[in-house]
Amino acid sequence: ATTNTTIPGQVLAISLTTIVSPTLVNEVSYNFSQNHIVSALIGRSRRTDYPGSSGIPEFYPENNVGAIPTINISSIETVGSAQQPDIRYRNNLLRDNVTWTRGGHTLKFGFEFAFEGKNENVGTGSLSQGSFSFTQSGSLGRSNSSVNLSQTGVGFASFLLGRADSYSEDQFDVSNILWFGRREFFAQDTWKFRPNITLDFGVRYQYFVPPTDKNNLLNSFIPSLFNPAQIPTCSNALCSSLVRGTGNPLNGIVLAGGNSPFGRTVVPSDKNNFSPRVGIAYDPFKNGKTIIRAGYGFYYDQVASFLVQDASQVNPPFVNRATFSSNVTLANPSGGVSSVSGALPILSVVGIDPTFVTPEVQQWSLGVQREIFKNAVLDVSYVGTKGDHLLDRRNINFVSPAATQAFFLANNSTNDNSIRPFRGFGTINFIETAAVSRYHGLLSSFNYRFGRGNSINLSYTFSKNLTDFTNDRDGVDAPQNPFNLRAEYAEARSSRPHIFAASYVYELPFFAKSDNRVLRALLYGYQISGITNLESGNPVSRVLSSTTTTGRRGNRSVLVGNPRAGLAGTIDPVTGLPFYYDPNAFADPVLGAFGNSGRAILRNPGRDQTNLRLTRNVYLNSDKGRYLQFFVEAINAFNHTQFTVIQNQLGLSNTGRPTGARLPREFQFAFKLYF
Repeated sequence: ATTNTTIPGQVLAISLTTIVSPTLVNEVSYNFSQNHIVSALIGRSRRTDYPGSSGIPEFYPENNVGAIPTINISSIETVGSAQQPDIRYRNNLLRDNVTWTRGGHTLKFGFEFAFEGKNENVGTGSLSQGSFSFTQSGSLGRSNSSVNLSQTGVGFASFLLGRADSYSEDQFDVSNILWFGRREFFAQDTWKFRPNITLDFGVRYQYFVPPTDKNNLLNSFIPSLFNPAQIPTCSNALCSSLVRGTGNPLNGIVLAGGNSPFGRTVVPSDKNNFSPRVGIAYDPFKNGKTIIRAGYGFYYDQVASFLVQDASQVNPPFVNRATFSSNVTLANPSGGVSSVSGALPILSVVGIDPTFVTPEVQQWSLGVQREIFKNAVLDVSYVGTKGDHLLDRRNINFVSPAATQAFFLANNSTNDNSIRPFRGFGTINFIETAAVSRYHGLLSSFNYRFGRGNSINLSYTFSKNLTDFTNDRDGVDAPQNPFNLRAEYAEARSSRPHIFAASYVYELPFFAKSDNRVLRALLYGYQISGITNLESGNPVSRVLSSTTTTGRRGNRSVLVGNPRAGLAGTIDPVTGLPFYYDPNAFADPVLGAFGNSGRAILRNPGRDQTNLRLTRNVYLNSDKGRYLQFFVEAINAFNHTQFTVIQNQLGLSNTGRPTGARLPREFQFAFKLYF
């Protein structure tokens, strides 16, 4: 499908500053901002564009963009169109700050109220337009029965005959209309304790208003409300589906405005968010050339609204997907065995921890800034960060490899729905605030400015960043064992222990005062500048086993040797690529066991890149305010090969070798006029 996406945005800012007295100033402001992300189907993407599509009925009436159904053809391509995103965000912000100077004190206090709204549909994740699947499964030819139409065994041939393997359609493209916001108050004092000592201390209070939905579509799975007596009856011994009309299909699921313990929302209100701050600046020699600074702050993080709305776009009762199999044709998608009138499917749902609290971060620092000589400053500091109650996700309906293996030996099947902790559901993606992070860093920099426009800036950071969950928005950090999150505590994926950066600008002084106009015109005004970056690579998230064997073993490999020996550092004679670790040092775990290799025990290649620029300035007036500029820039000037990612899956042809690299040397040429 061809789409046209627009993101118009509007911003309004109004402020009033009032000087009440020489020592009292008030600043009040109102800000409004909004944007609207909307993607429209254009071209031949709707059912009305194809006369024949009127013969393809829909099971549910809603198809809010009139999109043609999605066609998935095995081994060929996916065609068709989908529901499109329609997302609108708006923010009304009212702020007032008062500054009062009294003696050596500069007092500030005020408030900030934010009223935020967000409308968002499921969009491309919805199947309200319908989706056909044509696969290579099924027996060959056509059945003699006029009712039972089998597939051809060739996906494209089945499509040409209109015989689908399955058809799925969502009843709604669920759209949330959310309201949330912030209420903040602060007070602080900057106290000139002595001429060479300045103290800062204060506190901020923050209340993050939990999201509510205009139509009460928010919901969540709460483990403590799951009642084993209300489990629907399994349709077979493996519990591959549920008998319709038995038990409670919403067992453990709470609805906002209904049975939610939090009223019209599904998360608790955290009203204890006080953030103290303190800092000091000290000039020990009273000459302004040496400054010692120290500080501490406590901070809270507003949780993204999509984490709360995720469940409403996945969980029943608002998300209903009808699936049909066998006897499915383009002319009659719902002609086969139905998930609507027949057995209920095992659904995967989303839950939000009812003890959810606001993520918090503490930061502290101690540093010294010293002017070594004129225009040269050295800055060295220690910075620490401690994060607690950070976001993470885990599957709380997980069955261990040992239990899955035992079930397989008894039933010759890995469909372990019948032994899940919360029977009747599949994966339960549980969002909680249980992760932690720790950062310690030594930060240093040297800045020197000399001559007219010449400078050199050097910086080096030595640090370590540890966490048990780097990113709450993807599955890379999902724990191997969801019930042992602390086993994941290791370097964060964003950790870079060593980072060095240098930037430099030097204008060649030759012929600046030459009386020879020709030489001056040709050879004066050249400038050399550049940036050099040297840094460690980020950790390899984990070394995965070659196959998960459908839950019968952990997804992480077993360490059986030294990964930094053997093939590590050698060149693969076939591909010519280096081995960054020895794949023979890892093996698959035995059936029924987790892998024992830790997270982040290896590191991806680092960075070694220098960008250089030669600039020629032709000044058009004596004060150099107008000039022409020509430059040539060499990105990765020394053409260093910089691999980026190592294959971390066992059993592949490139295991242990790089799978990507930064760009080779590239030249850019430019002309500019400054005036």
